[in-house]
Amino acid sequence: MMNKTILHDKSGLTLVELMIVMVLSLLLMAAVYLAYQAHHIHSLSQEQVLTAQQDLRAVMDILERDIRNAGCDPADPPMNLVGISTTSGAFPSSNVTKLGLSMDLDGDSNTTGVDEVVSYIWNHSTGELTRNGRVLANGVTNLTFTYSSSGADKTPATNSQLGAAASEVRTIEITLEVRSDKPDPDTGKYITRTFTREVKGRNLGL
Repeated sequence: MMNKTILHDKSGLTLVELMIVMVLSLLLMAAVYLAYQAHHIHSLSQEQVLTAQQDLRAVMDILERDIRNAGCDPADPPMNLVGISTTSGAFPSSNVTKLGLSMDLDGDSNTTGVDEVVSYIWNHSTGELTRNGRVLANGVTNLTFTYSSSGADKTPATNSQLGAAASEVRTIEITLEVRSDKPDPDTGKYITRTFTREVKGRNLGL
C-alpha cells in the first residue's frame, strides 16, 4: 500500500524546492551568458587584428609594385629614380611624409621621358595615407622610408629632399605601422601592427 501511495502522490514541488530550481537555472544562464560574452569579445579582438594585418599587406603590396615600376621606360633605356621627396618626424611646417616615384609604363615617352608620377603622402596628424590624392589607408601611425645605394649602405630619410642622391638609390626599405579603427574591447587599447619590407627597384640606377 505504501508504494502505491507514493506512485500516486500529486502534491508536486514545495516552494523551497521551486526556489532552488530557479536559483540553479539563473546560475546556469549566467554562466552561459558570460561564456558567450567572453567569446564575442575575443572574436571582435581577432577581427580587429585581422583587419589591421590585411590593411598592412594591401598597402605594402601597392607600395612594392610602384617602387618596382619606378624608373621604367620601355621605349628608352631605364632612367634613374627621380622625384623622391621625404620628411620624417613631426615638422611644424608640413607634418607629412612623402614618397614620389616617376615612370613611363606605356612607353610613349613625352618630352620629359616621364609619363606617370605616383605620389604617396602620409599625414602625421590624421593618420591618412593617400596615393595620388586618393585615400589608401587610415590609422597609419608610422611610415618610414630608408634608402640604400647598396646592401650595406642604408640612409634614413631625414632630409626634406634627397636631390641628387636620388640617382644613387637601389633599394627602399618600408616600415609601416597601422592602428585598428576601434579599441580592443578586451583591453580598451588600440591594436597596432608593424610590417617592414625591403624592395629592390628593377629599373633603379641602370
